[in-house]
Amino acid sequence: MTETPSGTAAPGTASDRGSDTGTDRASGPRPRPGLVLATACLGQVMVVLDVSVVNVALPSIAGDLGFRPGGLSWVVNAYTLVFGGLLLLGGRFADFVGHRVAMFLGLAVFGVTSVLGGFAQTPGQLIAARAGQGLAGALLAPLSLAVIMVTFRETRARARAVGIWAMVSAAGSALGVLLGGVLTEWLSWRWVLFVNVPIVAAALILARLSVHDTRTTRMSRLDLPGALLVTVALTALVNGLIRAGEHGWGTAGALVSFAVAVVAGAAFAVWELRAAAEPLVRFGVFRARPVWLANVIVLFLGAATVAGFYFASLFLQNVLGYSPLRAGAAFLPFCFGTVVGSMLSGRLATRFGARAVLTAGLVLGAAGMLLFGLMHADS
Repeated sequence: MTETPSGTAAPGTASDRGSDTGTDRASGPRPRPGLVLATACLGQVMVVLDVSVVNVALPSIAGDLGFRPGGLSWVVNAYTLVFGGLLLLGGRFADFVGHRVAMFLGLAVFGVTSVLGGFAQTPGQLIAARAGQGLAGALLAPLSLAVIMVTFRETRARARAVGIWAMVSAAGSALGVLLGGVLTEWLSWRWVLFVNVPIVAAALILARLSVHDTRTTRMSRLDLPGALLVTVALTALVNGLIRAGEHGWGTAGALVSFAVAVVAGAAFAVWELRAAAEPLVRFGVFRARPVWLANVIVLFLGAATVAGFYFASLFLQNVLGYSPLRAGAAFLPFCFGTVVGSMLSGRLATRFGARAVLTAGLVLGAAGMLLFGLMHADS
């Protein structure tokens, strides 16, 4: 199972099957574990960075491109929806074509769409570019962890590599809002997209030197209908929520969107259970209580964090009158807490147990979100 930027699991990558099935074939440069880890971390940093880096730039983007208030949320939603909808397929596709080819393709698409987004002149152009970034992210996120699992075979080395990957991922997500404020204040909002170009260039060089063309011979096809159905369901659900927030829960647009989400979601479940030859989701894994419970917790954590970034960025600038740089700096305590928490969580779980640490973390997170909700114009 691989983890997304928000920690959710994405089955279907080489790391799921391990290295002892006899189905992996590898070709390419000689093994360089350090460079492989650097490549994986760079790819993951770019993926999680683009979830948060645009938030502080949103008021500047709205003023420059003429977004209406409800439409501005699609700058974030276009990325996260395509990313979430295609994440499962991305892991399977990487196995299907090989890790080396998939890495080059994902990085190239991310770089091109970042440039296109940076030069966008209309809201539609920027939203389309953000969706393209989400597509590339859906390929790179599971792949970045898969190449670590394939390269680091010894248990202790693998655990250390995954720990570094997770810490870098958390730091990238947290520091994205600060970087967005710096770039918007000193250069332009367009640089929150252009900043991906040097990261892509460095990752491409490292990938060429280190990533093997590892693939599986077990897979015969990709579940494209399943990916389409789950993406439609998620997009319709979010569109319904946005329309309900703008015009009311009983409006035709909101009700139609919710109906499409229900139908597409049900069709996805039926397809995966009864028709898919290579299903994206094997629902049997959710019989294990830790699996479904962990996914529910991560769902709410991701929803709270992404929404918190979005609304706090707008509140700090549009209500409190902060500059982009000052708004980005206001997130520094969050960045500090995220990095420290990711470094200490493993040790604390070993000493006190995972349940105690998880409970304490959720209570602290809930308290923080409550304080966010109590902010007002004189805060």
